Amino acid sequence: MDAASLGKIRKLYAIEEEIKGLTAPEKKVWRQEDSKRLLDDLNQWSKVLVYCEDGHLNISNAAAENAIRPFTEGSRNWLFADSPKGAKASAIYYSLIESAKANGLEPFEYLSHILKELPYADTVEKLEQLLPWSVKASKG
Repeated sequence: MDAASLGKIRKLYAIEEEIKGLTAPEKKVWRQEDSKRLLDDLNQWSKVLVYCEDGHLNISNAAAENAIRPFTEGSRNWLFADSPKGAKASAIYYSLIESAKANGLEPFEYLSHILKELPYADTVEKLEQLLPWSVKASKG
C-alpha cells in the first residue's frame, strides 16, 4: 500500500475518533459527507464503503475479534483435554464466562449465582431467568 493510501486510512480513523460519541444516524451523516469522499478515491476498497451506509457499523472489526479471542484460545486448549467430556465441560465454562462478560456481569458472581439457583430451575421460564441477560436485567 502506498503512502497516499495510508494517509487516507489515517484520516478515516481520525474521523471515527471525532464521531465516537454520536448516534448511529449522526455517524452516517458524517461518514456520507467526509469518509465516503476518501473511500471513493480508494477504488480497490469499494466493499469498505458499506460502513458509511450504517452508523451502527465500525470501521474496524477489532472489537469483534477481541470478543471471540477467548473462544479461539479455548478451542486450542480443548485439543489437549483428557476426554471428549472434559473438552465439552471446558467449552461450556468458557461459554458461560464469556457470556457473563459480554453482558457486563462479573463471571465468578454469575457462575456462583447460577450454580446455586440451577437445582431449583424446574421450568423453562426458570432456566431462562438464569441466562446472563436475564440476570443482568434483574440486578439492574
